[in-house]
Amino acid sequence: MIKLHPALRYILTTVLIISGLLLAVHYMGGNKWEENHKLPPAIIGHDDKLSTITGTVSTFIPNDLGDVDRLSLKTASGIHFLFFPPHTANTVMAAAPIGKNITVGVSSKEDRSEIRLLTTDAGIIDIHRIKPPLPVKGKPVTIQSAASTVQKQYSGHFSGLLIKNYLVLLPQHKATQLEHLLKGAKSMQIKGYLRSAGEGFVNQSKYIVVRPYAIEIDGTSYLL
Repeated sequence: MIKLHPALRYILTTVLIISGLLLAVHYMGGNKWEENHKLPPAIIGHDDKLSTITGTVSTFIPNDLGDVDRLSLKTASGIHFLFFPPHTANTVMAAAPIGKNITVGVSSKEDRSEIRLLTTDAGIIDIHRIKPPLPVKGKPVTIQSAASTVQKQYSGHFSGLLIKNYLVLLPQHKATQLEHLLKGAKSMQIKGYLRSAGEGFVNQSKYIVVRPYAIEIDGTSYLL
């Protein structure tokens, strides 16, 4: 066993302690740096493989309920019709107005191409990660009508009622039940709230959009 001079032993011990402290600080500081410099989700990417398309915005198109949910993009290869969630319409239309050149990351499934990333000269918007907002209680409204005058609206499924100048949106899990109850009904009363402009939707129909919370059919009330 090699005997070290006490002074040399002291120096080596001090070096080892300082090295350990520096290593601990490095790892702690490194983790802290990583936490503060995480790349935004738009840069990290998506599970789906995205195709990149660059072109000029030509038009915005509404679905059967009047909510804008797609745009046409004019490119060198032709016109592309690209979807986005209806609740992101206000964001998309503000960032990419008609006539603006944009680049989009698109996910395609079957015959539907959906915008996931939207890039303009102002930066990148991760459309896919914009969550639907919680419904906001707008102005309360009560609508009364003879059931025979009610028109059903479909957007892939039974999803709304046209009553006078109102478009009443129906929760999907309640729509089938209500459609059955409306058969042969004579009278109807709906209570709800006007949909707030702050929810992100852009509706191009001529109707006032209502979110109902209760419907009365022939004197029987149902909560929605």
